[in-house]
Amino acid sequence: MKSCWILPLLVIVLGNAGARVPQADTRLGAQSETPRALDALRRHFSPTTKGFRAQSVSQAWRLIFDPDGFLVEPQGGNWRWGLALRSVGVGGDEQPVLGVPQIQARGARIEYQWKPSLKEWAINGDGGLEHGFTLSERPLGSGDGLSLSLAVRGNLRAQAMEEGLGAHFVDESGRPVLAYDGLKVFDAFGAQLPARLLVTDDRLQFVIDDRTAVYPITIDPTAQRAYIKASNTGTEDIFGYAVAISGDTMVVGAPSERSASTGVDGDQTDDSATYAGAAYVFVRRAGVWTQEAYLKPSNTVAGSMSGFSRHIR
Repeated sequence: MKSCWILPLLVIVLGNAGARVPQADTRLGAQSETPRALDALRRHFSPTTKGFRAQSVSQAWRLIFDPDGFLVEPQGGNWRWGLALRSVGVGGDEQPVLGVPQIQARGARIEYQWKPSLKEWAINGDGGLEHGFTLSERPLGSGDGLSLSLAVRGNLRAQAMEEGLGAHFVDESGRPVLAYDGLKVFDAFGAQLPARLLVTDDRLQFVIDDRTAVYPITIDPTAQRAYIKASNTGTEDIFGYAVAISGDTMVVGAPSERSASTGVDGDQTDDSATYAGAAYVFVRRAGVWTQEAYLKPSNTVAGSMSGFSRHIR
């Protein structure tokens, strides 16, 4: 849907003894392609005894797909999260989705055929797990509005986003762990349909205005790590102008931040020094980024724009 990959084909030729063995391609271009090719292969779904699995390289997740739905586990983390389709309907009259789906995987895409008119799918992409549904025809019933309900799997708790286009999932301490957002719904002609996501602790419900839709329609959100924000977010701080990452430590610059404080973890509520700037240190533990420090220079002045990055050639 949103992305596609062209992968190199690895061919192993078994020949007679004494045949010439091709030498490894040591050209710079060939070497630089190797890590990307390996990452692409890791994203591919492979069969297991109960379903399929894959790795989300960019998110450092393990993906597990079984007949009930999917689960996400961070590498080295202590949480699990997933979704399982439960019901579909119109006019508020949802009918349970019963039976075992036909599951097919090809490369980094996996599909659940629940019934001829209802397909669930996921794409293990660079930016996260793109997950959605395609309905080839409107479910039986009368009334306005299409709805689908999904059960939340694992031990994370859902929180609705203000705009109604997604949900944050937080752990027991309330830390945001991942985001399931970017909801878009469009019909056969590409027309975008009004839609929102309703959230409870253990259930998500897509509510879609399909009165003008031409079927099939596609429901298309994405799961990815929760985005990071500064502890003293300002509308004009330009947080994220400069970013440096080393292993599990990340420093993010905000050159227009306005506090006149100095040193480490100073007064973040002060807004008296326009364009003073700041930097924020985040540390990743169990797949979750947490702010560890708020950095200001020892001689903060307005206009100094700390946190600005300039490349010098």
